[in-house]
Amino acid sequence: MREKIKHLLEVFDLRKFIKFGLIGVLNTIVDLVVFYIAYRLICLGMGLSADALDNLAEALAEVEAETRANSPLPPVATALPAPGAAVLPIAAALRRPHAPCPAAAAAGRTAAEYVWAYPPGVPLLAPGERITPAFLAAADALEAAGTRLHHTRARLPGSVETLAEE
Repeated sequence: MREKIKHLLEVFDLRKFIKFGLIGVLNTIVDLVVFYIAYRLICLGMGLSADALDNLAEALAEVEAETRANSPLPPVATALPAPGAAVLPIAAALRRPHAPCPAAAAAGRTAAEYVWAYPPGVPLLAPGERITPAFLAAADALEAAGTRLHHTRARLPGSVETLAEE
């Protein structure tokens, strides 16, 4: 069983998924497969010995350790700040006039755009949210670690689109 799992990992080429920032998707798929296999083997009693289950657990632990060691996320991404307070609904914020604001001066203003990090593709800021100093610090740390931030509206480097009337 252990050899079959290792063979599947070699064929699947986990490193390509890690390289392209899809480790979150892969982890979800692996988790689903593991839970399904565990359900089939343990709950339905496929007649495997305790040694076979131990070998499976060891192989899965090795897979998890390798994926964590090769994760593209910088340590700062494991503790992203909570979103700022929602000042307006997203639709209302998107319809209002907006203007670029230097990131250094954006704390306390209301976002007029989405900002997300890739990899992993996680939204960090949504229109209508209050921009917090914690968000700005996390954005700086992510960029310093090599994670690219994407904006739906801001075209100037180091800026964030905010509502114009603030």
